[in-house]
Amino acid sequence: MSYRKKHIAPKIKGLRRKRRFFQKPLFWLFLLFAMGVGVVFYLLFFFPLTQVSRVEILGNEKVQAFDIENLAWTRINKKILGFSHKSIFWASGEKISSDITDVFGIVETASVQKKLPDTILIKIKERKPYAIFCASSIEDLKSQANPDLLQENNTSNCFWLDKTGVIFELADGSSEGSFIVRQNNQSNQAYLGQHIIGQTTMDAIVAIQKNLQDNFQIGITSVDISDLLIVTTKERWRTYFDLGQDIQLQITKMNILLKDQITPTTRKNLQYIYLQYKDRAYYK
Repeated sequence: MSYRKKHIAPKIKGLRRKRRFFQKPLFWLFLLFAMGVGVVFYLLFFFPLTQVSRVEILGNEKVQAFDIENLAWTRINKKILGFSHKSIFWASGEKISSDITDVFGIVETASVQKKLPDTILIKIKERKPYAIFCASSIEDLKSQANPDLLQENNTSNCFWLDKTGVIFELADGSSEGSFIVRQNNQSNQAYLGQHIIGQTTMDAIVAIQKNLQDNFQIGITSVDISDLLIVTTKERWRTYFDLGQDIQLQITKMNILLKDQITPTTRKNLQYIYLQYKDRAYYK
């Protein structure tokens, strides 16, 4: 090794100016990356133009818009790193919808849309009364229901039922023309907004009621649900269906009897029609 390389070169290298950290390209790359993350973070959480300022409610009839709006704000107002924000990007439409349907039993669906830059639109679809469900006890329903839907001085134990089998509101004095649905062995843990009757059973009730009304102009006054489905008509006779068998086939058998054998005059003295026996039907 030459003398120059061994003794002079290291000394020359030591005399060169060392670049400071902020003069290195890596520093500037890191700084640009951090600034980019900061800008995105600001835009997503704190940018003023995308902070929710309005909640619009459409479609509600019985539920107060004010109550729905207040519930929605609980999901819109958030905190991150100790700072509050109302960013429209982080308002969960799914959670807002779920909260509304959970709290307000009368609400069937709540569709949530984000209208940029700062508006949340909530479209409400309320349940429509179909029949009246009468429970054995009101106390358990009162203990879990929305207090706005129940009044302490109301002694009724009957509730509006929609076509999906959900009870959602106390039945009031305007129930004329409706029919009553009762279910044996009903659990005392029922609550407003619950699917109190299974969908298959409700579909059977709807099909029977519609068939009697449309084809024979016969209304019904009550439906009792147990192992059998017992439908009482306004003409005071009953028809018995087996929920474990094809309901449509049993309706067909009933139609044949009412068209060919049981005339309107005969119906005046009719007591019952038994349809629960396979391939057979009896009446008296």
